[in-house]
Parts: sequence; structure tokens; C-alpha cells
Amino acid sequence: MPPEEHPDTELLRRWLKRDPKADKEFNRTLRAEIRRFMLRRFPPWEADDRTQETLCGFLESSASSPNFAPTRVYLFGVAHNVARKRRRGWREQYIDPVELFCPDPSTPSQKVALGMRDLSRALTVLREEELKVLELYYAHQMTFAEVAQVIGSPASTIRGLGPKIKRKLKGKLPENFLDILKSSDDENADLELKLEELFYTLDRLTRERGEEHEPD
Repeated sequence: MPPEEHPDTELLRRWLKRDPKADKEFNRTLRAEIRRFMLRRFPPWEADDRTQETLCGFLESSASSPNFAPTRVYLFGVAHNVARKRRRGWREQYIDPVELFCPDPSTPSQKVALGMRDLSRALTVLREEELKVLELYYAHQMTFAEVAQVIGSPASTIRGLGPKIKRKLKGKLPENFLDILKSSDDENADLELKLEELFYTLDRLTRERGEEHEPD
């Protein structure tokens, strides 16, 4: 039985055919996602140019190949290559923990704000590839197999990063990090839940899952 098609694939097909409704939906969702991806790497004016360069590269690929498969992963793969080619130096810290784990949070409590400060400092010890894994998984809701395709690394390599990321972060975070984030404030519950999920997710990177049984 063939795998279920991602809904964005149909949107991309319609967008490539210049469907006006699809164009509006594309700008609201996928184009906005690509721009957020670029804003973590470039200033706003350059992020807009790199976003446009990504879309042009995607369109060129679709026009040059009769068997082109318009997938979200392919679009992000183009964005990844554009950013890697154009950047003049990777930012020392380009992930904002609040944006990464809770893109539209309420004003965090003091305890959560302190937790964010600690996490922000801890993230600076991660290598570029390790940061990308967290970024694509959390900020762009990709599976680990999709992350591997975007980055261009074997899926087994991505799975193997889990323990390394966890060890590095735990070495930099206070021992009671998760306890610090405990709060009775309802507006912070979602943020705390996502942060608690972080280490569970890193553990899961090394577990066998159906989606990871693809050949490397």
C-alpha cells in the first residue's frame, strides 16, 4: 500500500499550475514558512531575496524535469541549499527557544522566561547540523526521515544525533531545569509541555519507528 500523500503536495501541484486559490494558500503557509526559515539566517531584507530565490529554484526544477515530484521536503531542500550557498557566516545562535517551541506564546511567566534564557545559552553548544534537526522537527513539524532528506544526511546519522544533543544540552542546563518551568499559569502550560517534550523527542530519535525504516 503506497504511503499517504502529504496535503502540501497537492497544494504545490495546484500552485505550479497557477491556481489563484492555491497561490493565496501557498503564500499564507509554505512561503511564510520558508521566509521564517530564512529569517533565522539573514536580516529581513535579505531573507526576502533568499525566499524568492528558493521559489525560483523550485519552479526551475519543476520545469526541467517531466517526473518532478512537488513535495514540501523538496522545497525545504532547495531553501537549505540556497541558505548554505548564500550565507557569509552562520549565526552563533539563530534559534530563539520561544519561537522554536511555541511560535505564538502568551507573555511567559518569570520562571518560564528564566528557563528560556537557560535553554538559549545551552543551544549555543550545538553544532550546525544538530541545530537544524531541532529547527526542522519543531519549527516545521517534519519527521526525522524528512529532516534527513532536507539536510542530505542518512537517516541513521540523524537518529544517532539524538543522544549527542541530549548529552550536550543536559550538560549546560541546570539540574532542575524542567522543575523551574513548572507553573500554575494556564497561559504557560503549552510552552512547558513542549519543552518537557524536548528530551523525550531526543530519546525517540534513537528508537525504531515505522517512518525511519526507509533505506539510507
